[in-house]
Amino acid sequence: GASWDMVLLALSALLLWAQLLQVLTVSSQLGTLSFAIGRLLKQVVRNLVIVLILIIAFACALNALGDPGNLDVEVAVVNVVRVTLGLDSDRLLLMHNSALAFMVVFVMLVHLGMFSILIAQLVKGYDELFADQEGNSRMNRAFQCVEMESFLSVGRRKRYYDECAFDKSVEFDNGDEGPTGAIQCFELANIRAGSHYVADRIMRCTGTASALDPWPATQLEDEDAKN
Repeated sequence: GASWDMVLLALSALLLWAQLLQVLTVSSQLGTLSFAIGRLLKQVVRNLVIVLILIIAFACALNALGDPGNLDVEVAVVNVVRVTLGLDSDRLLLMHNSALAFMVVFVMLVHLGMFSILIAQLVKGYDELFADQEGNSRMNRAFQCVEMESFLSVGRRKRYYDECAFDKSVEFDNGDEGPTGAIQCFELANIRAGSHYVADRIMRCTGTASALDPWPATQLEDEDAKN
């Protein structure tokens, strides 16, 4: 068989190539898929931890029963895993009645209990992620950017910060300066003509913020003045 050094080398190669999944965050669709897979894998790992505890518990029980094929705890663990995965079903015929009863209870508990719960959790978790897939993709992309930023030197961070001009106000319109700490992005003019466009409910008044300036009249006030 393979030595531990070869196993660790194979695991390192697997994890190294798995890091390429972070590149998928550049795409909105693939980034959403990779983020959903990562979140779902966490649920799978939590359920597998419980299954592992049950495997060790039932393996120790088979060893305590003195079953001929499970005299060692390590061998019993391997046998329980093989029977659960359906790789060694013939071993059930060689077990004693008490050991066979324990094994049947374990298989029913894992297949009908833990795996059913896992499937239900995965379905519900995917529905929740799919409902806001674009937001999750952007959030995951932001996490990746912050993680990459931590590897940069302070001088390079300051240079990038100065290039973005976060200390300057974002101008909404002529004479209407907005907040600082943002990057201005212009939208296309035909967006407002679309059927899904929602007009801004905030009425912005340009010009100076002097207390002597008259308050802007609304449409209702203009109609009342005409009447």
